[in-house]
Amino acid sequence: MNKRQKLFCLSMLADKTQTQAAIDAGYSKSCADKQGSRLMKNAEIKAYLTKHNLRVAKKAVEIAAFDAADILGGLWDNAIQAKLLNKPDFSASNRAFELLGKHKRLFADVSEVVFTEGIKDLLDKVITVIDDMVEDEDLKAALVIKLGTIGKR
Repeated sequence: MNKRQKLFCLSMLADKTQTQAAIDAGYSKSCADKQGSRLMKNAEIKAYLTKHNLRVAKKAVEIAAFDAADILGGLWDNAIQAKLLNKPDFSASNRAFELLGKHKRLFADVSEVVFTEGIKDLLDKVITVIDDMVEDEDLKAALVIKLGTIGKR
């Protein structure tokens, strides 16, 4: 793979369009759309992008596997340790309980809950559109995975 092709791949992995990735790789703006399309048909480029998108997908699965139970368990342990140390400063314990309370929505503002639900609905609609419009199954899966991580922030 030459330098331009590598730059094209890096831009594609940064979620740029084919045209913008071609421009980033040094192709002229006047022919970037054709070059981007041509480059995406290159077997070596396809293999590189698939390999690296799978790496991103694997990382997303690892992150998703670290669930709320792990986080809450760690926070609970921290809170108990802070209390057991019998220090007059309970800021660590209080912070841990504050985070636990936020998770349980004890302190949730009504507008925050509505906003979160609105984002989830929007992401579901975007995923439906991607499912309908994108033909490449690997690309579709990568996009859905990336969108799914947005919904968990």
